[in-house]
Amino acid sequence: MHLLTQAIILGHSASMLKSPHFS
Repeated sequence: MHLLTQAIILGHSASMLKSPHFS
């Protein structure tokens, strides 16, 4: 997996975890 793609996935996961509805 490319580092950039991995960073995007990790960032997206972090955003979901920070999301108030967490869905």
